[in-house]
Amino acid sequence: MKGRLFAGLLVAGVGLTGLASLTGCGSEEGLVEVYWQFQDGALEPIYPQGARDDTCEFLDSTGLRFNLRVQLTVAENDAACSTDEGYEAAGCTVVVQEAFECNRGRGVAEPVPISGPNGTPGEDDPGYLMFVEALIEIGDESFVPSSSCLLAPGPRVRQVFPGRITDLEVAQFVFLPYSVGSGDAAIDTELCRPGASQEMDTETETDTGP
Repeated sequence: MKGRLFAGLLVAGVGLTGLASLTGCGSEEGLVEVYWQFQDGALEPIYPQGARDDTCEFLDSTGLRFNLRVQLTVAENDAACSTDEGYEAAGCTVVVQEAFECNRGRGVAEPVPISGPNGTPGEDDPGYLMFVEALIEIGDESFVPSSSCLLAPGPRVRQVFPGRITDLEVAQFVFLPYSVGSGDAAIDTELCRPGASQEMDTETETDTGP
């Protein structure tokens, strides 16, 4: 189970669809935008507007350095794609997954095909599943940490309209092993791997928005 925390705590506001037109998107495409905030176990801000200038080059207990990055996945909204493992199945992802750099606090996926048959709000538009996840990148590999290490928001269902911005607002991540006051203390990322230790029961239901 990957890290999930109650959406009411972690997501500032609800997902909105922006009204501004997008000059770079076609008539059958939109844009998905997300901001994020990393906090330590005491909910002190790490980045952005926190103790660090980025989420790059944390110290691992092996002496290696690792990065925290954010990954955005836009997937089809059906039962087969609704789990962390399911969205990786063939046919689930709508666009190529975006993994944003560790010195960023905002990410954009574009162009994203419209989610409904007519490009207008309605019951016939199922929307997409939006997964916003943290990645630990160490050496030549990366993985989504377990909930015993990092808490993250659950998936959200949002519609994508032609020439519009689908705003996922601010996704907040709680990096439990890190303390703002500890400086560059080493962190054992092996304990962050899924299945490495008992995980907290913090799975949230999918946020379907307003």
